[in-house]
Amino acid sequence: NKKIFKIKRRDLSNPLIVLCSLDFILKSAYVDEEALNLLNLGATLILKNKINLPFYVSKDGKTAYRLAFGPYIKKIVERFALTSTSVNISKKQPINNSKELIKYYFGIVDVIITGKTKNTASTIVDFENKVILREGDRAETIKNFLGGL
Repeated sequence: NKKIFKIKRRDLSNPLIVLCSLDFILKSAYVDEEALNLLNLGATLILKNKINLPFYVSKDGKTAYRLAFGPYIKKIVERFALTSTSVNISKKQPINNSKELIKYYFGIVDVIITGKTKNTASTIVDFENKVILREGDRAETIKNFLGGL
């Protein structure tokens, strides 16, 4: 996974998201009903860990978890969790199409899987402090939910 940080020119102190199943989250993190509702809304939640996870997905005993929703990726994460990040290079313009992605990453990464995307990042929530760290997909719905907590 250090390879991902090098390719993206990402600082090692900025952990990757864990894309996973609900079972993995329940085994790995402290969650309650509100956290489960936010995860089901598509939010990426930074949660306290129950277990030790590698540095590249954990910082200060917390990890950013996101549920996998697409049918193909759901089948994969039923077997094992994945580290997740955008295809963008840190602090550069987003890569929003398959041709651009393949042009940039061909020969650099082991596998490229393309498909339909929303081209919108997930909303990241620091669940302990109930703060949105990055607005993205379904941000208004997530804000409204957090406002009710």
